[in-house]
Amino acid sequence: MDTGIIAASALSLMLAVLCVLVHYEAFKAVANSAKSVEEAGFPSRGRLLVVIFGALAAHAFEITIYSFVFWELHGYGLLGRIVGEVSGGWIDFLYFSITNYTTLGVGDIRAEGSIRLIASSEALTGLVLLSWTASFTYLSMENFWRRRP
Repeated sequence: MDTGIIAASALSLMLAVLCVLVHYEAFKAVANSAKSVEEAGFPSRGRLLVVIFGALAAHAFEITIYSFVFWELHGYGLLGRIVGEVSGGWIDFLYFSITNYTTLGVGDIRAEGSIRLIASSEALTGLVLLSWTASFTYLSMENFWRRRP
């Protein structure tokens, strides 16, 4: 088996685990913050905003992690390249990471080589974490509104 595939697979796994842990810790902090906001007497709307903005911050951080990995791998030519309308600036890799994470996959920038495994696993990880966010938000809303003051 190609060492590039092994390295890309290992890096994909490490990134997925890191993002799941980040998401878990973010939701733990969000739940504690929402509880503090509730104890301070804020309405349900305020508690829900804590959940939404906390989730957005977690997703933005996870996307940024992937974007820096793509930027570094591309810069050194390791495991392949990101090709297409790429100027080489970090913003291109952030855009590429956003389109992968959200499974939007526009196609004007794409991965070639073993780095494709990392891009594909980002899409799967993003889909799972976005689904987790939807479930967490729904349960939070249900909980807040059930106890609405």
